[in-house]
Amino acid sequence: MGTPAFPTLTASRPVVFYPAEQTDQWDPIADEMTSGHVATRARWTKPRRRLRWVCDVLDETDKDIVMGFLYDRQVKGNEPFYIDNEISNIYPPYDVPDLDETAGGALAQRTYYVKYAWSDGTNKTTPSQEGSQLVAANKYLTVDVITFPSGATEALLYIGTASGSVYYSGKITTSDTTWTEDSASTTVDDTSAAAQKVLYVAATTGMQVGGVLLINSGGAREETGIIASIDTGVSVTLVANLTYEHTLAQADVVETVIGNSAQDEPETTNALKENMYVLLMGNPKLVRNRPVNTWSLEFDLMQVWV
Repeated sequence: MGTPAFPTLTASRPVVFYPAEQTDQWDPIADEMTSGHVATRARWTKPRRRLRWVCDVLDETDKDIVMGFLYDRQVKGNEPFYIDNEISNIYPPYDVPDLDETAGGALAQRTYYVKYAWSDGTNKTTPSQEGSQLVAANKYLTVDVITFPSGATEALLYIGTASGSVYYSGKITTSDTTWTEDSASTTVDDTSAAAQKVLYVAATTGMQVGGVLLINSGGAREETGIIASIDTGVSVTLVANLTYEHTLAQADVVETVIGNSAQDEPETTNALKENMYVLLMGNPKLVRNRPVNTWSLEFDLMQVWV
């Protein structure tokens, strides 16, 4: 979610209603040429929507939090803010990703099967349809996806070598960019303790943030990890803690992998809510509920675009 973000309530019942639906306009633009031909081009606009936020039971703590947040926005010149549309998900992708190959590496010929999903870094949509690509020897897979929808910050790539068996293998973090497969094989070159995230390696060439590493393949200390950040030539920091200790003396092999079954499969339920950028319209209506010491609050919002 962007900043500033509407606060999370802990003891209340928020409801967003009318119009919560996404009201995209997809009518194309048609241009008639002097030759008589008609050319059309896509137009996908989203009109500014009005919605109302209503909570019939708002406890004292949450009331203070919400009203303080709204007051700060007003003092700052009716500053827009972000709020999740609790009853409208971001549409998941449908079409297969655009797959191709590019020169590089020393891998043998193979066929990859690929799906992708949108994510905000925490929540995910269900995946797209599955595409496939025959990648020649000494070449890498490339993946392109459509422009990220509002609220999505990354595209998660699910890849495998058998149709229907795809697993998290990387991600695209910038809209309208191409993900390119890479490969690395190195060794642990300093003690990397269990229950922490830093793995010391002899080299980081061929690694990329979001990629999957396989450590000590086939050995007693075999495990996988997703790369969160890279200290070039020194170490990688993983998303999750290491399960085992890996030492310089052991010199465990560390290699990038695609389609490893230890990683996540695509989601079966869409959990990515639409994230709206809004302005407060008018005054909040705050009423004390009696005899209990709770509050009712409602206010109107207008969507704006960034």
